[in-house]
Amino acid sequence: MRLAGGTGAMVSALVGALPAGRLHLGARVSRVASRDGSLVLSFRDGETDRELVARQLIPALPPRLLASTVDFEPALDSETLRRWRQTATWMAPHAKFFALYDRPFWREAGLSGMAQSGVGPLVEIHDATLASGSAALFGFVGLDRRQRIEVGEEALVSAALAQLGRLFGARAGQPQATLFKDWTADAFTATEADARAEGHPLPDPRPWTSGGWAPYVSLAGSETSFTYPGYLAGALDAAERAVAEVVGRL
Repeated sequence: MRLAGGTGAMVSALVGALPAGRLHLGARVSRVASRDGSLVLSFRDGETDRELVARQLIPALPPRLLASTVDFEPALDSETLRRWRQTATWMAPHAKFFALYDRPFWREAGLSGMAQSGVGPLVEIHDATLASGSAALFGFVGLDRRQRIEVGEEALVSAALAQLGRLFGARAGQPQATLFKDWTADAFTATEADARAEGHPLPDPRPWTSGGWAPYVSLAGSETSFTYPGYLAGALDAAERAVAEVVGRL
């Protein structure tokens, strides 16, 4: 089961409901300062440095990424900062591979497109065909960041295609296009601490912000969910909790 149009369709629907001028694409927050009961956000908007004044802040970043990319003034208390840094960002250490085809031909042979494999770089493979009919096979790369760098993307893609060919037939090794995404190289997902997989984040009912920042900041990244941390369901759960906290304070 997948969302029609992918998760991007859900993002587009949410964006469409926002008032004009409320969305700042390409703006990267670098600092949050507390001044006389208000929050001043410093951010880079294109080539311009700007500030925004707010009463409340809901960061939707993973806690570890937030701790490493945004400065707080005054500084976060040591307990909050330690917890943010120690919370692993789910799937950030991994790389993913897609092979795109004109149609899901493996289904015609009675194959599901799903496989577990110990021979080749892809350890877990799924049918990623969209409701529109755009066909793809998807796999998780079973090498850590150091190994991926040593092997190189070109060799990994070649080995992945050979692996798909062994599993699903020769046509699987000749896709129309391929996509390779190493999440450890994505500055908006991973930090240096995410280079090594640390396991799934566990639900933790403690507040995510303590000390002087508690009345102003509520975290809404999926890793902060009290029920499904790291998953899409966790993002919805964390967002609902964060909004409830802000509404309660206001």
